[in-house]
Amino acid sequence: MTKLLIIADDLTGAADTGVQLAKRGVSTLVLPSVTDFPDAWQYETVVVNTESRHASPGIAEEAVTAAVQIGRMHGVPHFYKKDRLNSARKYRR
Repeated sequence: MTKLLIIADDLTGAADTGVQLAKRGVSTLVLPSVTDFPDAWQYETVVVNTESRHASPGIAEEAVTAAVQIGRMHGVPHFYKKDRLNSARKYRR
């Protein structure tokens, strides 16, 4: 069962996150879009690309909401919204 759904704002961020988790032995699947993939939920972590980085706030909110709803439908208990600002903040001093 999936324990964590990471919602990324672009495919590069989704793939980078997925690779880092997989390198550490976490079973991870990166999905290229916000769609319900029935077989996805056997992985510990699913990373989904919402293609929302350059979208209007309303469209971005719809994409994130759709991803969360699909995750909840599959019993995912934890969610993380990853975007380029998360990465930028991590390295600021």
